Amino acid sequence: MSKEEAALDDWMKDIAPSTELREWFDDDPQRWPEFQRRYRAELLVQQHQDELDRLRALTKRHTVTLVYCARDETHDDAVVLKRRAVRQGAPIASFARRHDLGRNGGFNRSMQ
Repeated sequence: MSKEEAALDDWMKDIAPSTELREWFDDDPQRWPEFQRRYRAELLVQQHQDELDRLRALTKRHTVTLVYCARDETHDDAVVLKRRAVRQGAPIASFARRHDLGRNGGFNRSMQ
């Protein structure tokens, strides 16, 4: 599903884990603890901090839903991102699988 088909208000691709980290993780639950550690380290980079600041600002004006692609919602980078955002004062409303947006659209503010 494309960004246009999902009708998202925002698409924050730059806050996602690096390609190298995603490829290393390869949706392997055994690698989850190390993936979380590495992604949290990536989120400390200034570019990600700027995006987290932008995310925090959005949550003050809108309901924000993190949209993810993984089938395993327990072992997804959105889980790590939500925890970091909440710790930094950005209450995230919910998660939604991108696949389900066609049926459950209508989010006020959504991001991936």
